[in-house]
Amino acid sequence: MREPPNYPPPPNYPPPPGWRPPPRQGTPVWVWLLAGCGGLTLIVAVGVVMLVVKVSKTVGNAISQAQTEMATASRDLKLVDQKLTLYKGKRYIVGSLKNNSVTDTYENASVEFALFDKHGNELDETATAETSSPLKPGGVWRFKTEVEDQQTTSCKLSDVSGMRAGATERMFGVTPGQRGSSPGTR
Repeated sequence: MREPPNYPPPPNYPPPPGWRPPPRQGTPVWVWLLAGCGGLTLIVAVGVVMLVVKVSKTVGNAISQAQTEMATASRDLKLVDQKLTLYKGKRYIVGSLKNNSVTDTYENASVEFALFDKHGNELDETATAETSSPLKPGGVWRFKTEVEDQQTTSCKLSDVSGMRAGATERMFGVTPGQRGSSPGTR
């Protein structure tokens, strides 16, 4: 004989004594939400750490390369002569800077001078001249820069700097054909 189908009791029907609803099956929703949020947070944290490590390595390499570039420039670029002159009531430093390298062209070569008054006291201002075109190997750059402080009676070279052509590409790992795009893409 067949058993009658087991239909749920009507809503107003009292349950039999000792009856309890069956236990829920599976993991509660709040556990899944918590695990999902925690997992997403972990993935984002790992990504941020990886990005910080990569950026710090890139910046560290660029700083190291820039220090090498500056040392190379101070070795290759030499002041040939300098003179403080007066022309039409204004003071100028005129001189020559030579690129002693046989292979490297320098971009943005510059010279900076400390300025002194008639008593030999160093003034607060400096005078700087910067090339507008590349300085080829063996080339000489003749510069002229105005001295603003009219108390100046002498000057002394304080810095020579420049970047070898292509230094930016070497620092950031970009080949010349990739200018304008990010490293590693073409």
